[in-house]
Amino acid sequence: MTAPPSLRAVALVALVACAGAGRPALDARQTVQQGAPTGRSAWISDDEIARLPPELTQAIARDPFTLFRLVNRRWNERVCTAFAGEPMPTVRLHGDAHVEQYAFTENAYGLDDFDDSAEGPAAIDLVRFIGSLHLAARQRGWQARVDGSIAAFLDGYRRALGNPSYTPPIPQVVVRLRARPAPSPAEFLASVEARMEPTPAPVIPAAQRALEQVARGYPNRPAGYFTLKKMGALQMGVGSYTAAKFLIRVEGPTPAPDDDVVLEAKEVSDLAGVTCISSPGNQDAVRVILGTQQIGRLDHSVLTVFPGLAAERATHREWWLRSWDRTYVEVQISDLRSVEELEEMARDAGAQLGSTSIAGGALSATAAARQRALNAVLRVQSRVRQVAADLTNQLVAAWRRSTGKGKE
Repeated sequence: MTAPPSLRAVALVALVACAGAGRPALDARQTVQQGAPTGRSAWISDDEIARLPPELTQAIARDPFTLFRLVNRRWNERVCTAFAGEPMPTVRLHGDAHVEQYAFTENAYGLDDFDDSAEGPAAIDLVRFIGSLHLAARQRGWQARVDGSIAAFLDGYRRALGNPSYTPPIPQVVVRLRARPAPSPAEFLASVEARMEPTPAPVIPAAQRALEQVARGYPNRPAGYFTLKKMGALQMGVGSYTAAKFLIRVEGPTPAPDDDVVLEAKEVSDLAGVTCISSPGNQDAVRVILGTQQIGRLDHSVLTVFPGLAAERATHREWWLRSWDRTYVEVQISDLRSVEELEEMARDAGAQLGSTSIAGGALSATAAARQRALNAVLRVQSRVRQVAADLTNQLVAAWRRSTGKGKE
């Protein structure tokens, strides 16, 4: 996606601790209704709308799902408020679990994109994904049957929380889309280079030095594996569109061009102000890596903190690095042919989150810890469904007012 000129400025990487200033804590007595947005400005300001690239403003005008993706942090702030008085165990969170985060490769499938992964109450992931089910069903005209998808998601979550070996059948949408031919290595690399936007000259040597440090963390890779061949700024995404990103093509295992490796260097998202979540450790980038490793099913040949580039951004956030897979595909709402396919995907997403949610990893979680987490989910699941419906209705109402669409 093309970003406005202000976002194309030189941006990059300093390996420093995240120092974002937090906002005042939300009053625990507030309810989701009392904190309800009363117009577009409560979810996103007019000034923020004005700075969006045209592609995003046009997508928002077409359907509220894009607005939903764009305001994840504010959505989660409201979830924190709604559950402020509810004792819940701390679990590993995806942080932005929704229908269009579901992806697959030739070898794996499941939720991906852990930019907002952290630790906090399970309500964050549960409300977020259920909200996306409401919006996906609305987009496809399946509102009358959305309860089945929500029930499947919660059933998958509960089953896998109690038994992390529980695995639902592979969703049919994955089976069907996998039948499409994947791009050849040459086609994939050409498509990557087509995404690359100009990179300021001083960034290239800084990236080369950073990759030298990365290489030391992968001593078993062949010499020259991380040699930089081409680099460009990357403008894509919705919720992460403001984060600085670069695509880097490196030599890979041999000098042959078709096995070159594509890496994405990305600024860590800002979670300041979301009062009920926390980032473990001293390096904020580690929270993304932990989430990817613990919850993720899609393997990355390279996944690490990315040091080195002299930042000219005022954010001073950390960066992380991951490899791209040429067979990677994100499932879009428009790919779903039936509400049954939505239910299958929802069940599997719930199972993925439930099996991995206990902070510290599935293997280290005791049966007692799982039972405590399961009891908490059973206790709040009705409220989770209600809060998700309330927030979705509020967001759609604000979207209707802002777009002038009225009731549909």
